[in-house]
Amino acid sequence: MTTVFFRLLIIYFFTLMSVKFTGKRQVGEMQMSELITALFLSELAVYPINDIDIPLSHGVIPVLALISIEVLISLGTVKVPFLRAIFDSKPGYLIKKGKLDIAELKKNRITIDELISELRLAGYPDMSEVYYAILEPSGKLSVIPNSQSRPITPQDHSMSPPEKGIVHTVISDGKINEKVLLGIGRDSRWLDKKLKENKIAKAGDVFLFTVNDNYDCFAVMKKK
Repeated sequence: MTTVFFRLLIIYFFTLMSVKFTGKRQVGEMQMSELITALFLSELAVYPINDIDIPLSHGVIPVLALISIEVLISLGTVKVPFLRAIFDSKPGYLIKKGKLDIAELKKNRITIDELISELRLAGYPDMSEVYYAILEPSGKLSVIPNSQSRPITPQDHSMSPPEKGIVHTVISDGKINEKVLLGIGRDSRWLDKKLKENKIAKAGDVFLFTVNDNYDCFAVMKKK
């Protein structure tokens, strides 16, 4: 019994440190690859605990290999857009600019009752108050109310403020997202003009460049 207890402590703290090393979030906020890694870790760590005839290395080495794979995937998805498309899911726009997207609901296998329930939990019992409802890769629903339903701020000078919508990431870590640029109805010439207006020489110097639905820009430069 004592041997099993100490083996349990060793594997537990080793797995805990391994997960902490990856810097991952809570299970409810995990990407698909992260969730699979967590499930595998729980299985691999149990084997040398249940059977004392199995060497501890048979649990430690697979865990190290799994963590290494997850770290490599995480680094790859940051640097290579192609890998990001494979391992990371995309947000689903269930409501876009006040209009319900039935096809997106079916694609994500979400019933209208489930959507209404989630909107109520977010504080919007009336769907007509919602401007955007976005199913995030983590599985959570982000809700952005329309201008008539959101709290008045000092920036709102009238009772009918303009819709700001959501922020679109046009440049991430120096790389231009052509799909996002096309999605907001703009091209590379428009982007070059905006970069010049913000005194930015080239996209490669930018860590983050976002545009909202009113084409208001926000830029964060790379540290040199």
